[in-house]
Amino acid sequence: MNPERDAAKSNLLLGFLLAYMVGSFIHHFHNAQFVAEYPNMPGGFPASVAYFVWGAATLVGLLGYYFARRGHELLGLGAVGVYAAYGLMVLGHYKLAPISAHTTGANVTMHSSSSPQRSSSPP
Repeated sequence: MNPERDAAKSNLLLGFLLAYMVGSFIHHFHNAQFVAEYPNMPGGFPASVAYFVWGAATLVGLLGYYFARRGHELLGLGAVGVYAAYGLMVLGHYKLAPISAHTTGANVTMHSSSSPQRSSSPP
């Protein structure tokens, strides 16, 4: 094992996780505060649910990173994979209504939450 390479891979993973966490938080915040901008969402959607879901999903990602760094790579990367799959679920908003039915703000936060790697470049 090459410690320098492992550190670089770990830093890259951490960078992607942090980018996704920020994008995901912005989307969940937007969901919580502007739920009316998301067509066909259930009425009476409490803001606390959006924040709780973000926190629970983020915990999965952070635990995945922690376990991967501690040598439990299968468990850690599995959790990171679950976290990444959750990020793609945000596109489910488009199953409820087409892109054109959402506001620009809703579309921007959904895309930032599902694809932070567009703004990130590998070292």
